[in-house]
Amino acid sequence: MKRFRLFAAGLTLGLSAGAVSLAASATPAVAAAPATVAQHAAGEVALPAAPAICGINSGFFTAWHSGCTNPWKLACTEGNSGTIPFDPVSTSNGCSTRVWIYQEAVRAGYNLCLNPDSSTGALDKAYTYVWISGNAEDC
Repeated sequence: MKRFRLFAAGLTLGLSAGAVSLAASATPAVAAAPATVAQHAAGEVALPAAPAICGINSGFFTAWHSGCTNPWKLACTEGNSGTIPFDPVSTSNGCSTRVWIYQEAVRAGYNLCLNPDSSTGALDKAYTYVWISGNAEDC
């Protein structure tokens, strides 16, 4: 009898957790704004336009530290690339071409394509490498 009560209690608890999980995943979809940044990895996902948290420096890709301090800049020369020396909280593209940022220096892992004259807003992943493209089209 005691085993049956424990089994019933466990079953009830499991079903309750499943109901909470289903309720949490039933969030309605929201239409995204036009993308200024495209994310590529397991699939292609367009991120909505993001406000420039720290500003856009014309002629440079800029990675920003917390509080928009000590920016790291890379000149907008096609083929220019570099390792970002810290985990940026935000980046901006002041170039007239696309800029790609990557999780790894070998252009691997998650990557983001930044449209010309755009900003990522707050980043949710650590990006460590940047490459300046020669393509002036939006991502």
